[in-house]
Amino acid sequence: LQTFTFEMELSRGDVGDYRVEVTGVDTEGVVSASAFATMRVVYGSNPPELLDLIAPDSIKLALQTITFDMSVHVVDESGAQDIKQVFFNSFKPDKTPSTGNPFYLRDQGVASQGDAVPGDGWYSTRVKLPPDTEKGEYEFQFRAVDFSNAVSNVIIHKVVVY
Repeated sequence: LQTFTFEMELSRGDVGDYRVEVTGVDTEGVVSASAFATMRVVYGSNPPELLDLIAPDSIKLALQTITFDMSVHVVDESGAQDIKQVFFNSFKPDKTPSTGNPFYLRDQGVASQGDAVPGDGWYSTRVKLPPDTEKGEYEFQFRAVDFSNAVSNVIIHKVVVY
């Protein structure tokens, strides 16, 4: 077993997962097999921050499925690439958790999923409510987690379904 070291320079914004490939060459020019690993770079332990939320306050059910978008603005002092997950948990009018929690939001610019602009810090999702959705007040709890597993503040938003 041999151990080798190497140095890398990273700037503050170089957070995230990196695939590293290492290959050795001996003094006679013989090349070793490559070794691969994933290297996770994190910066500090300051959590992401939820700044703003765009979501309806009420939804009127119809004979067909209703769709609406929800978006939350997220920043991380280590940079946008340090944000690992943005999600919400929802709770039904009787306060029980909704099936499927947590629900993930994305910032990939896929309009059909509720996000118009990729990489703008607004994480979005499209929610579908079928006509038989239980009526009442639903609670949504939004959070974000970065690659150091620091958890953001919580934004709680209530939506009345009638």
